[in-house]
Amino acid sequence: MNILLQTMVVIFAIVVLAEFLWRTKLLESEYSRKLVHILVGTFAATWAFFLNDQEIYFLTAAMFLVVLGSRFIGIFASIHSVKRKTWGELFFPLGIAAAAALTNSPWIFLAAVLHVSLADALAALIGRKYVKKYGYKIFNQQKTLVGTLIFFISSLVILLTVMVLGSDLSVYFMAVLIVPVFASLAENIGAYGSDDLLVPIVVTFLLANL
Repeated sequence: MNILLQTMVVIFAIVVLAEFLWRTKLLESEYSRKLVHILVGTFAATWAFFLNDQEIYFLTAAMFLVVLGSRFIGIFASIHSVKRKTWGELFFPLGIAAAAALTNSPWIFLAAVLHVSLADALAALIGRKYVKKYGYKIFNQQKTLVGTLIFFISSLVILLTVMVLGSDLSVYFMAVLIVPVFASLAENIGAYGSDDLLVPIVVTFLLANL
């Protein structure tokens, strides 16, 4: 079994697991959706280390088409069953493809995609508990100060970890100060799930040019 097929099997297994947990009521829709978001996204963040750009484009195109079909047919209902209006599951693979297109560095790709899979997911999961007290709306989309703070802190942790593991930290010191601010802004203004595309573009562009 080649590496591309193995990668597709892993993605399929994660989606099927989330669907099973949702249908058996072990997870509510928001959590099953975020489970896919976190697991597939974190796995996808490593792709640049063992897949070439063409293989990443193929996988993200396949993900987009499967999710688009599922949205209308209802095969994987767990990732579409949230009450709020969002197209994030479609922007998600586009964001991964955009990161691959904007950089040749697997470390920058890793940081950019982790912002979507971890920082964004944690912000949503934790922030939703504080909507009444710290909530606000941008483009009629619910946000919270707590969620934005979680995203900012997660961005810092991701950047510091990736830079220590893969780069000379001193070279990218300015990135630690600048990227979390602009990534958090992108996460806020990315309405209807478009932050899943906007955030990796912003992170990749800044890391590649600072």
